[in-house]
Amino acid sequence: FDFRTAHARQLYRRAKSKINDSNEKAASQSAQTIEHQALLEKFIAAANTGNLDERQKLMTLDIIAYSDGGGRASAAIIPLVGIDRVSTVLLHLMKQPSLNWQYSLREINGEIGLVIFDGQVIHSTHCFAMSNGKINRIYTMRNPGKLNNFSAHPQPIH
Repeated sequence: FDFRTAHARQLYRRAKSKINDSNEKAASQSAQTIEHQALLEKFIAAANTGNLDERQKLMTLDIIAYSDGGGRASAAIIPLVGIDRVSTVLLHLMKQPSLNWQYSLREINGEIGLVIFDGQVIHSTHCFAMSNGKINRIYTMRNPGKLNNFSAHPQPIH
């Protein structure tokens, strides 16, 4: 390479800046992942106890829940809008005694999400978007054709 000293210094400064930026971005993403996982764990604990008030504290007032059954599994056709509607439906679903549900936090689309199993069969996956430390969107997948990408037994994320 035939670089002048000033040019070499400039290349070094740019490379160092990119490395620092990527390290800061990775640290920020790691902190967000930890916050996201902690929020999901609180949400699951509140759902398991049936504590509606505690669950609502973890959601924004304007929360929206979307679901996709692909015409092959039951799912809401119209998005559920608002904390009261989303909470009511979640409470109803959690009270179904016939289900042998197990939960597993897994990476879904690059984020930590929730996989629910009924025995050894995947029931659904759930991705969550956050705003100001609360859940503001829930994306539920029940389409069996799309759930084939997950293993058929619960394995928690570590």
